[in-house]
Amino acid sequence: MRRSALLLHISSLPSPWGVGDMGPEAHRLVRSLVRRGLNWQTLPMNETSEAFGHSPYSPISAFAGNRLFISPELMAEDGWIDESDLPPRLPIGSADFEGALKIRKNLLEKAWQKNREDMGFSRFKESERHWLEDYCFFRSLKRRFAMEPWHRWPEPYRLRNESAMAEISEELSDEMDLLAFGQYIFFRQQRTLHRLCADEGLELIGDMPIYVIHDSPDVWAHPKLFQLDKDLRPSAVAGVPPDYYSEDGQLWGNPLYDWDRHLLDEFAWWMSRLRHALELYDRIRIDHFRGLVGYWSVPADETTAKKGNWVETPSERFFETLRIHFPSMPFLAEDLGVITPDVREAMEYLDIPGMAVLQFAFDGDTGSSPYTPHNHVPSMAVYTGTHDNDTTAGWFSTLGEDSLNRLESYVGRKLDEKSAPEALIRMALGSVAELAVVPAQDLLELGTETRMNRPSLKDGNWRWRLNEEGIPEPKLDRLGHLIEIYGRKKERE
Repeated sequence: MRRSALLLHISSLPSPWGVGDMGPEAHRLVRSLVRRGLNWQTLPMNETSEAFGHSPYSPISAFAGNRLFISPELMAEDGWIDESDLPPRLPIGSADFEGALKIRKNLLEKAWQKNREDMGFSRFKESERHWLEDYCFFRSLKRRFAMEPWHRWPEPYRLRNESAMAEISEELSDEMDLLAFGQYIFFRQQRTLHRLCADEGLELIGDMPIYVIHDSPDVWAHPKLFQLDKDLRPSAVAGVPPDYYSEDGQLWGNPLYDWDRHLLDEFAWWMSRLRHALELYDRIRIDHFRGLVGYWSVPADETTAKKGNWVETPSERFFETLRIHFPSMPFLAEDLGVITPDVREAMEYLDIPGMAVLQFAFDGDTGSSPYTPHNHVPSMAVYTGTHDNDTTAGWFSTLGEDSLNRLESYVGRKLDEKSAPEALIRMALGSVAELAVVPAQDLLELGTETRMNRPSLKDGNWRWRLNEEGIPEPKLDRLGHLIEIYGRKKERE
């Protein structure tokens, strides 16, 4: 079935509490998308860190949800807090992560004080204990040790000495319980949103970063699953070689997995992580999918990603295990960049669709480019652009003469920054690709100033938000009309 989706991160919604959240605007968007036959794709919703610019692709935890996305309004509606507890509304502009987190911390503490004996909370702590306890312990110990990274903590806590951990857990119990309560509220609201999507017949597509950061509960609790040296620091780090986005490559700095250790217990951590994510979404886009087949390993002391090398994973065994646990294969592979035949073979074996980005289609020979619509195949997803690309209007404004000529020859007419986004949207919707995805910025014909991420820059990303109006209804109507014209309208059952 031919389908379409809007790409818009939760953080970009126009909530009055500093950053977009899972409250009324998210619910309103779901109903608006359903009326036009659209699905919704969001970026990762894991907890983020100020140290990494609140990048959703550098999460603090592979499991914990981002408290920034908790809706204060829904907390009041659900009775966790009183209406009078809500603070003054903030102006709607660029995402104010710090202000938003302060608001939610204050409200969560009030809610926890009044509801800490809630039976649902008790059940949540028990059912999620396999990751929640480590997360709460980790966050509490970081505060205890002046926010130092875990590999610098006193040895008993760095190495998780059983008696030392048991003793300090008594002192930290309230702080850990409050952290757990924040996760409880996040997952209640997320599951409510997911149920709304299911009830309305909308597919919610999530996104999963392949790596976690070193200073995380995942690495602290499972150090043997990662490539660490004797000082518990990464011995090699993740990245990608030079490509479209950067001539130096991208040095992400995340610790690499010790795949041989994962193999020993049949990839239990990975299966748990994926199962957890699929409770939140209908399908998951796996970022940097090729890293599951072979990864770019960069020595930890390098300052760029140039001097790395490819290392194979036990991918055959991993994918066999994946098929056993998830026979319906509800995944989408981010397969951009350097893709080798073994990655293609894995995707074919798993029957997982890959991606085509239209902005890449006009850099060279359009006749042979895999990104050009006439070379698409049904088993793929086509995007006008992604969170890592400039907006289509911004991209168009910087096109070189050769690329511009190829683009205009392909569409058969002259274009400008206003008309280029719709031209690419029509290409995506008209493609044979099973799924066509349109970023909200392209639907709104917005320029470079609304770009979500510049991969070569560490600061100033992820802050774009819709204004108070949200996405104007006429824009959605126009997209809905095109979806119908190109046979992608999903009728409600």
